[in-house]
Amino acid sequence: MEINHKDITYEELSSSYKERTIIDVRNRNEIEACGQIPGSHCIPVTEIKLACDLDPESFKARYGFEKPACEDDLVVCCKSGIRSKAACDLLQSKGYKRHRIYRGSFSEWEEKGGEVLKPGQPYEYNFDDSSDEDCPSGPATEEPSNLISDTSPPTHEVSLQARNNYNKSL
Repeated sequence: MEINHKDITYEELSSSYKERTIIDVRNRNEIEACGQIPGSHCIPVTEIKLACDLDPESFKARYGFEKPACEDDLVVCCKSGIRSKAACDLLQSKGYKRHRIYRGSFSEWEEKGGEVLKPGQPYEYNFDDSSDEDCPSGPATEEPSNLISDTSPPTHEVSLQARNNYNKSL
């Protein structure tokens, strides 16, 4: 069954982005390299399920902002809208009711002259083993629906493979 999510347009978002909670579901390295909508928060699509299940204190420690309630207004974006759709599907399955998808996402935002924080500054947290090697790198190379069910950090080999695929795409 296809889930439909409410859209938000560039015009609407550009006039109100400072008052909204914007969730950018690109990975941290991608946001850092390409930039981000000012005030947006990074929760990679591969971590949405985990993020929804975290208690408020753990959520804030991991993502650097207060965990939104299921009734809060959210805007979800990525680079081009594909990962945003997968993230919205997950949010809805976790009880979030007031999320909107910015289908044009960061590509449209940048193209239309929206303010960009560059380099991006995704919130960095320390993994349990204090190793940066577990940090995801490069854009998702699989369909988002295949990635969102696994909430464990990627292995070193997966991280290297993603980095190599990302470098090849440049």
